[in-house]
Amino acid sequence: GSGMLAALLFLGIRYFRQTRVAVADARVECVRGVVRVSRRSKAFYADMAGRSFQLPIFPRHIRAGTEYRVYIVPQTQSVVAVEPV
Repeated sequence: GSGMLAALLFLGIRYFRQTRVAVADARVECVRGVVRVSRRSKAFYADMAGRSFQLPIFPRHIRAGTEYRVYIVPQTQSVVAVEPV
């Protein structure tokens, strides 16, 4: 149990540090294309331009087959914004 807790703590600290560095870097990548929303396990993904991005929220406003701009933080592959073209 304590080994699992230590591993989760390590991963959490690592993700926090990567996100902090990415925010300080202030770079965001924009990917544009037709979105297809898929569900894997309990998470939703936006598949577009040959790439897949995990969505941070339930995608009720994203319409499949519509072109969107998806803004991501390159270092963590975190989606920060989605807007229709």
